[in-house]
Amino acid sequence: MNILIVDDEAEFRSLVTESLTDEGYKVQAVTSGEQIFSDVSTIPEIILLDLSLPGKSGLQILKELKANSNFKNVPVIMVTGHNDDQNVVQALNLGADDYITKPFRFNVLDARIKAVLRRAKEKIADGMPTNLVFQTLAINTSTHQTILNGVEIKFTLTEFKILVELVRRQGQVVTREQLRDRVLQQPNLSDRTLDVHMTAVRKKLADLGRFVVTIRGLGYRLSTESPT
Repeated sequence: MNILIVDDEAEFRSLVTESLTDEGYKVQAVTSGEQIFSDVSTIPEIILLDLSLPGKSGLQILKELKANSNFKNVPVIMVTGHNDDQNVVQALNLGADDYITKPFRFNVLDARIKAVLRRAKEKIADGMPTNLVFQTLAINTSTHQTILNGVEIKFTLTEFKILVELVRRQGQVVTREQLRDRVLQQPNLSDRTLDVHMTAVRKKLADLGRFVVTIRGLGYRLSTESPT
């Protein structure tokens, strides 16, 4: 498994490289986005891209990656600092697969990497799956049936679309803009109305509703870990 780290902080690159190598990953590391296209000899299977890079920003580099035929399908996890919510939203809307905020524990990074790679493999193998599963929840996107603990639960069409997106991208942040523009195709939908739909989804999910976590200033995530 080949991972590319793009970060200008030498200590960060060294620590993450050592930790990933210890876990059996092959690691390449560069200090700027421009070096991705000039110095990287092997196309990685995932990229850890710092948002705050010298020269071109992480957002600019992300745009270039998604426009490059060699890199456009490589999953990207953005590495951010605190108080960077707006840039994170932009990155997710530009095609980043996930983000992680410094400082972080390595086991959290490792879990994020594995989750993103798993989703990428599922996408390549099957496209969007007809049947989606999250714990005791099963969804058939062809028949619009939702089964929770063996019992069929009725969702409105809007609620169903939201739920499918959360389960399809479980563990990943789904921004409000993505829900409005791409999933619901209602760009003028207010935050308040979206919150009402999300409250209804949580309620119908019963105990699993607590796994639908609001990420302040960004959107929502269906957590793959038990919320505290």
